Amino acid sequence: MPLNRRAGDGDSIAEAVDAVSQSTTVLVAGTVEPTEHALCLRILSHAVGRDDTALVVTTTEGREQVVERVSGFEPSEGTPSLAVVDTVSEDQYLTAPYADTPTVYVPSADDLERVVVGLSDLTGTVVPPTGPRHFVVRSLTPMIRGATTERVCRLLDRTTGLQAGAGLGIFGIDFTAHDEATTNALTAVVDRLLWVSEGADGQLRFELRNADSGLDS
Repeated sequence: MPLNRRAGDGDSIAEAVDAVSQSTTVLVAGTVEPTEHALCLRILSHAVGRDDTALVVTTTEGREQVVERVSGFEPSEGTPSLAVVDTVSEDQYLTAPYADTPTVYVPSADDLERVVVGLSDLTGTVVPPTGPRHFVVRSLTPMIRGATTERVCRLLDRTTGLQAGAGLGIFGIDFTAHDEATTNALTAVVDRLLWVSEGADGQLRFELRNADSGLDS
């Protein structure tokens, strides 16, 4: 479904992306669960260029849903080349690195070591070595529930090099599912926050913040 944007009162998602510098990591949080409106994928769509590639880790919806959402974006939004680490789908043993959408399956979102191995397999085989490369985790929340915040933060630190050129790191979180210590730890490993809220009119508002401003300011 199209994402509503409110002009004048808060940034639109496109304006927020335009304000983000190259090679930046962004935590998408707020009173709206990020995968509900495919927020991380929409941010990606506004950031991509013709030769861009995106590595997407999906923890709430499988590869098919990711491809379907991206292909359903408005014509004004870009369509990057995708490579997916899928921690959700049941076809866990049908890894397909050379499919139209190269995919590595991992049994669960909290198996962080295998997520890292899957990302390494994709970058070592099918992801172009040149051109901007983005790294997206649609929701960190399932990872944190099964592992620890410290391990997830280490994962983000370890995978910083997955971005290349003008690539962004885009990470979603269900803000309402975590305590202050968890959200503070996550903001410490990103550059910017994109705070998303829903108004009484049902439209989404976007506010881009510096990471040190905190999630609850």
